[in-house]
Amino acid sequence: MKNFKTPSEKYRQQGNEIFAKLKQQEDAAFVVRQGRFTDALKYYNQALNASMNDDERASAHKNLGSLYSYQITSTNIESANKNDYNHNLKECITSYGYALQLGRQAKSQEWLISIRHQINNFVSDCYAQFLLLPTEERLRALEFTVNCFERTTLNRLDSVATAYYELGQLMFQNALKHFKKEPKLIYNCLPTLNRAFYWACEPHTFRSNEMKELQDSIWLHQCIHESSNARHTGVRMLDYHLQNDEELNMDFIWTIIDKFREAILLAKELDIEGKF
Repeated sequence: MKNFKTPSEKYRQQGNEIFAKLKQQEDAAFVVRQGRFTDALKYYNQALNASMNDDERASAHKNLGSLYSYQITSTNIESANKNDYNHNLKECITSYGYALQLGRQAKSQEWLISIRHQINNFVSDCYAQFLLLPTEERLRALEFTVNCFERTTLNRLDSVATAYYELGQLMFQNALKHFKKEPKLIYNCLPTLNRAFYWACEPHTFRSNEMKELQDSIWLHQCIHESSNARHTGVRMLDYHLQNDEELNMDFIWTIIDKFREAILLAKELDIEGKF
């Protein structure tokens, strides 16, 4: 007896057949491969539209995620159209997000573990591509990627935590580069690292030594900036008072003293005297 297949299953089967041909034709002309991708995408979208329950919807979204993932990771990022690349990246992450969200109630634990593994591999492959980009472009690519994940219901993915860690490192390096002219850039780094802890499967052990070293470096430079800023503010306030007021205003003087005290305390807290 022939097994009955729903319309969604039939569309997915057709999409799978075309997707398999796409993966077998790695050396084919771009036009041929793009045609295969477009055809597979059409059938997977039809499968999604024809879905009758969360089980079918989860499967269709997983197929879409897999197709977009393959399209992205088989693209030469250095010569790729950035708008097309980012569109596919966003659609891939969105599709995986819906697949896992719908699959939590409709799929087996084995299926859920499998798709999480698939997502982690995809993010790792993307980062390997990002390493080919200049620093500024790599920073923007990582920002775009993690922002796409933040728009999903996904969580606890070590690959995304790693992406946040790498992004935090790049942001810190960029902040150091512009520290004298734009010291406030340093304050964007710690919130980014905090998101790494949010996404990590084991936050307390995730890259513990590396994270602590980076956090300490960021905190040190924040203290350098705040101490220097407090000292300069105190000097400006004192100069203004001496030049514009005939008599000493002790309330104002104590405010100035507080600024110098703040600078000293910040400097001593991490032993940064003489570094600004």
